[in-house]
Amino acid sequence: METNEILTQQEIDALLSSVEDDFAPIENNTDTKYLDVKRVDFSNHNKLLSTGIPVLNVAHERFSLNFCESISNAMRCAIKVEFAGTQVVSFIDYLNSMELPTYINFIELKPMTGLALAVVDSDLIGMVVDRFFGGGTNYEPSNNKRDFTPSEIRMGSMLVENAFTDLKTAWQALLPLEPVLVQTETNPDFAHLLNPSEPLMLNTFEVHFDNGSGKFQLAIPHTMIEPLNDRFMSTYEVDNSELSGAWTPIIMEEIKLATMEVTSILGKADLTVKELLNLTQGDVIPLNVPEKHTLYAEGIPVLEGTFGAHKGKNAIKVTGKVTRR
Repeated sequence: METNEILTQQEIDALLSSVEDDFAPIENNTDTKYLDVKRVDFSNHNKLLSTGIPVLNVAHERFSLNFCESISNAMRCAIKVEFAGTQVVSFIDYLNSMELPTYINFIELKPMTGLALAVVDSDLIGMVVDRFFGGGTNYEPSNNKRDFTPSEIRMGSMLVENAFTDLKTAWQALLPLEPVLVQTETNPDFAHLLNPSEPLMLNTFEVHFDNGSGKFQLAIPHTMIEPLNDRFMSTYEVDNSELSGAWTPIIMEEIKLATMEVTSILGKADLTVKELLNLTQGDVIPLNVPEKHTLYAEGIPVLEGTFGAHKGKNAIKVTGKVTRR
């Protein structure tokens, strides 16, 4: 088959030109629906997850407060929950970092598509069980433990249920979130339900008791966050037209009603210490009066003028504005 049966010479020249110039011309009759494209950097798609999405960080700070209140009410004790930040980790690396046992919950976060993880470590479950059933204040984790007891699983389930309720409240302004439990595992070796290389946005919450601390972690895959990036990033954008239309006149009127002190120096005199000490009642101090005077608003020079009188009072006639760098 000859080449000219596939491409014309004009098409071949256009392709060679686009390769040399690193540019492919677009014909005028190209369908416009394909022109609305966005630039995507596949080599850096985890950057946003690692730095954290500001609006999600705010929601997670709010979740920390709600989760703290929930556990405090359930345990009848004072605790502290801190949002320890966000990091990016692959699913397989995250599983390998878990100890045995760990309370691993695969959950749906509707309306987002996919599976996320709500993970409670054994230290947190142990302290909650110890506190709930009236144990001692010095909890010591066991390194030889292979699985949770029924009481520990019950406490883990209670923590996850509270977390679901608090997540719905914290995300309410962003998304009508509906967490749904899909599957629970206590052995990381049996929790391979996601792509091993799937990047996760790992949000860590540290729960501090008076006798130790544990962790609750919410891991959301990148594939669940990416479709909503635009929505999350635009949540806190300000509508400039609404701001200027509603608030600007009010702010301007309030500024106009504000009071300030305006001063001016009419003249100066240089005296020695001896001349100052020899001054007596009735002495006259000659002043060096300049032709132009400067008006100061709260100590800042703003206007220039000449000294005179107006309606029987000393006054300064404004002649121009002060030019300042």
